[in-house]
Amino acid sequence: MRPDKIASFITSLRKEKNYTQEKLASMIPISRTAVSKWERGINIPDPTSLNRLREIFDVSIDEIFYGERINKNNKNDINNVSLDLYKSKKRGIKIILGLIILLFVTLVSFLLYYLITNYKSIQVYTITGNSEEYSLVEGIFVKTNYKIFFNIDTLNIDQLKKLRLYYIDSNNKEKNIYTTTDSNIKIVDYVGYNEYFDENILNNIKNVYLEISTIDTTDTIKLHFEKDFVNDIFIKLKDKNIVNESNKIISSDYYNNFDNLVSNIKENYKVKDDAYVFNYNNENNKYEIMYILDANLIIVKKDSKKITEEWMLYLDNAILDYNGVDDNKVNNLSNININELLCDEQQQNICNIVDEFWCIIDASFK
Repeated sequence: MRPDKIASFITSLRKEKNYTQEKLASMIPISRTAVSKWERGINIPDPTSLNRLREIFDVSIDEIFYGERINKNNKNDINNVSLDLYKSKKRGIKIILGLIILLFVTLVSFLLYYLITNYKSIQVYTITGNSEEYSLVEGIFVKTNYKIFFNIDTLNIDQLKKLRLYYIDSNNKEKNIYTTTDSNIKIVDYVGYNEYFDENILNNIKNVYLEISTIDTTDTIKLHFEKDFVNDIFIKLKDKNIVNESNKIISSDYYNNFDNLVSNIKENYKVKDDAYVFNYNNENNKYEIMYILDANLIIVKKDSKKITEEWMLYLDNAILDYNGVDDNKVNNLSNININELLCDEQQQNICNIVDEFWCIIDASFK
């Protein structure tokens, strides 16, 4: 199929009928510009227009695609036009399909390579250790595919002479890693560069020691590396529980955000004497919430037919006290530090009490 032959053929057919481009366009119907583009070989007719041209000029669509009327010399070629078009279209589909498959395989290969090379590529350890004289304040060891980060801080040591970090190799020999006169060690190394950490050290991470030398004494601490994090999962699903990774309660938007809590209380509660007060009913329960400004204290009271409960949250130190009376039974809980509360099985009852407090607070703003 040659667009130039199709263009010449449509032009000749139109002139045989003494049609202008505008006349032919109105008979199809399309715009005169479209006919002009056909006759200049810019475009070829769409299927609907081809069918109208076939009717107007009494020619077959194969003849239009071939660019000539059928005769004994071109009969076989014209009859094969549709087949050639089908084969050409099929080749085009195969090429496109091949490109899609190639793109898909490339993408999957890249993702597999990325996942495999990054699986467990980040390992984070906390470092602890102590002796009779000294203890580590904090320590962290991070290993990635490219970098190694090592940091330990010691307590203030009087008359410190030096800190020496070393490990015991497989032959039971000491190998020095780093020496400093500062009270902390901060090392950044590149994997493979081996300025401080090489594969021998990484394979003997359980045999790393810190030697503390002062003017008078020398003491050694065996360092303990506890794995804190490793990216050994490909997809992390969102935790639907009401606790975070430390099992701390976060059932309210105002948990651990007391400034925002106080701001909303002042905006929504009524001022009564030296306090902000809010009352509401829910089913068979009556609630009263009071924020005492001078004491920076929130008091929540819940009254029902069977139980009376009271929560007191001291915002300055995040301490919660609870008093509950149910069928003459008293349940008192004091000094609950909500920032340090862990919701395990042993403390589930306390967590439920704290959660109810936050639910009451949240309901007061709705």
